[in-house]
Amino acid sequence: MNSVRTVFAESWVLWLLMAFPALTFIQLIFAWRRRRLLERVGTPRALFSLMPPRPRFRWLTSFAVTTAFSLLIAAAAGPHWGRDAKPEVVAGRDVVILLDMSGSMRATDAPPTRFERARQALIDLAEAVRQRGGHRLALVVFAADAQVVVPLTHDYGHFQAKAADLDLDHPPPALRPKPGTVSGTRIGLGLRAAVAAHDPAMRGFQDVILLSDGDDPIDDGEWRTGLTTIADSDVPVSVVGVGDPDRDADVPGHADAVTRLRDKPLREIARKTGGHYLDARTDPPRLAEFFRHRIESKGGTTPDADPLPLPNPRHAWFYGGALLLFVVGWLSRAL
Repeated sequence: MNSVRTVFAESWVLWLLMAFPALTFIQLIFAWRRRRLLERVGTPRALFSLMPPRPRFRWLTSFAVTTAFSLLIAAAAGPHWGRDAKPEVVAGRDVVILLDMSGSMRATDAPPTRFERARQALIDLAEAVRQRGGHRLALVVFAADAQVVVPLTHDYGHFQAKAADLDLDHPPPALRPKPGTVSGTRIGLGLRAAVAAHDPAMRGFQDVILLSDGDDPIDDGEWRTGLTTIADSDVPVSVVGVGDPDRDADVPGHADAVTRLRDKPLREIARKTGGHYLDARTDPPRLAEFFRHRIESKGGTTPDADPLPLPNPRHAWFYGGALLLFVVGWLSRAL
């Protein structure tokens, strides 16, 4: 599946190709019923001799039209391969996404789960950033520890694929419980890892976006340890609070464990670092809109290093091939 995502930006569109076998099956059923009805009138040989001859290139028409529609679907899936050695440079910011993967993110008060809500929001954000370009994105996850999943990159398709592969049942190795670990939500460690993932050359044009429920079983204020690092780096942290702050929710797979959105430390992180707080609660976080108004509006710059070459879009080839095949199909019917 990952190989398909590297070629097609919207690989889910390819599922539409499954409509063709279904349509072929339906066509065969209608042809069989039509033949049975004709048999009631007379013998097939006699009836076919009275009917006008079929077009000589009927098979070519069917092939051309079917293949053309297949190419249109493939083009809509956003094909891209090869590398553009000199991509267009657009001013932007460096944004590190910090995603909570602790056990409390399994809660279903923000259906289907808090984690799924947060993950889909950052995938949507990457899609919005792709349309503009310029910004570099990185992805850091945390629970009992923190790990960089995607370093800063302009390759938004790679970022989305890595985010889509994250699974609470199979977390990255660094996040798995260690001997003596009693808490699964070390926000301070996550903040330090997010700051370390930044490029010092982009100082002044850097941001961290934290998506979390803020729920730490120990409640020892560990999150404050990350504020010192943040203060030294002068990186604002914008926070998205996910979950219901007013009532407890069960944690699937953890008997007798309950959780709720603890927004007080999350708001404090945003306030002390100069960021903003998005109170998503149990609603889908409107992260792309939040980013556009609160972060992108601050302006950007270009990295000193040359931008990484990005995949070349190839959808024009597919659209051109589909147009050519439609012409072939039209001409074959006229012959």
